[in-house]
Amino acid sequence: GEAEVLVAAKDLVNDRNVRPVEGGEVEYVHLLFDCHQVIYSEGLATESFLPGPQITRELDRAVLEEIQQIFPELDPVSGTGFPHAARRMLKHHEARLILSGEREVAA
Repeated sequence: GEAEVLVAAKDLVNDRNVRPVEGGEVEYVHLLFDCHQVIYSEGLATESFLPGPQITRELDRAVLEEIQQIFPELDPVSGTGFPHAARRMLKHHEARLILSGEREVAA
C-alpha cells in the first residue's frame, strides 16, 4: 500500500463526522510550482495546483495564456508536459473503501 495518498474532499463526506457546510465565502488561492507539491496551509496538508488538460475548459483565457507563457511545455491539446501528482490520487470508490473501515485518517 501507499503511506500517503490524495483524496478529493467531496469523497470524504459521509454525513456523520464529515458534512458539507452551506453558506459563507471561500477565496481560492492556487499555487503552481514546476511540479505538484504537498504543502501546508492553515495547518493542514493540502496540494498545490495540478494543471491537466481540463484547464482549457475550467480557466479564463487570460489565466490559461499566463500559465502557458510561464510553462510553455504544457500542451492542453495533446495532454503532454503536465506534471505527475505528488501522491497517488484515489478514485471515489477507493476512498469509500478505505473510509468505510472507520480507520483513523491523519490530516
